[in-house]
Amino acid sequence: ATSAIGGSAIVPKPWVRLPATPVSQDYLDEHEVCYGTLNVPIVGCQYYQGVLHQGEMASLVREPNNQYDKNAIRVDNLSAAQVGHVKRTYAAALAPIMDDPSPAAPRVEVTIPREPTNMYEVLGELKMIGLKEHAEAAVAALRAGGHYTLKDGYAAKAAAAQQAAAAGGAAGGGGAAGV
Repeated sequence: ATSAIGGSAIVPKPWVRLPATPVSQDYLDEHEVCYGTLNVPIVGCQYYQGVLHQGEMASLVREPNNQYDKNAIRVDNLSAAQVGHVKRTYAAALAPIMDDPSPAAPRVEVTIPREPTNMYEVLGELKMIGLKEHAEAAVAALRAGGHYTLKDGYAAKAAAAQQAAAAGGAAGGGGAAGV
């Protein structure tokens, strides 16, 4: 069987909250890795006064009591002015991860990779960061929520390594020789 990072043999599962095990910030600082990035549309920008510029970071704020979408993720610029919301389909996949209260749960950051060109939607580049041991579960939760795949990070490298190993095993006769 392949893992959730590299293959489709395991059915993706929704995020399951981590136990509230205490973990120090120093431990997180030393052991966190970037799982990868995901382009996410920030929509509804025409309704808000906040603006974003190329290279700027933005804050993601969960709005579980939003009257239109219980998975809503508000996007604020660094001046705390609302810019829009993460597109609904992406928010549905990200909300359970963002809602996990464990200090060891993955976290997300978003930056604006290029200058916005319209007033309705802005492209954000979301980065998911966390402990290596939670990478497979986080990627599986994203897939279960909408089949999104992270690129350019730990999860992408692990997937490529697994695919290379699987291809090597198939090319070599499909099994290990006796030693």
